[in-house]
Amino acid sequence: MSVGGILMLLVALIYAYFGKKIFYTAIFLAGGTVGGMTGYTLFSKMGSMPPLWQIIGAIILFIVFGVIAILLFNIMVVIIGGIIGFAIGILIFNSLLIALLLAVIIAILSIFLFKFALGIITAIQGAMIAYWALNMLSISSNISLIIAIIIAVTGSLFQIGLFGMGGMEEKSRSNQNP
Repeated sequence: MSVGGILMLLVALIYAYFGKKIFYTAIFLAGGTVGGMTGYTLFSKMGSMPPLWQIIGAIILFIVFGVIAILLFNIMVVIIGGIIGFAIGILIFNSLLIALLLAVIIAILSIFLFKFALGIITAIQGAMIAYWALNMLSISSNISLIIAIIIAVTGSLFQIGLFGMGGMEEKSRSNQNP
């Protein structure tokens, strides 16, 4: 048994069933890691700066880049929605006016639909990771594919709250705010 395959499968299951809850944390950590590494490299090149200040600078840039990653991600969701709407308007209707209207409408809808779709997206991504992890564990491709499909479906249902307790915190919040 491959330890890497087992760890990869564990990460896949966490992402498939709880990806919606950890998504923004993962984006913050990814952006923060880039910022922290950049900061430490930059500050370590300044020969006169004491090591403690290099670390403090890296931590500050970690936080700044993490926040920027989250802010830019939310903006990108709107931009991508607008691009999709514009493309639909041009390709299907061949009208600049309709393309601009669809760009605005789908950009606005993407703000509201993203949180719903996020559970499905992360469940599918987790299932894809699980498929590769199972292959690393020498499970046949056909069985791995069947398991991955089951993970994608149950992970999606769990995260949107139709199966299990995945969406219960959102349901309880909506019940509190009539």
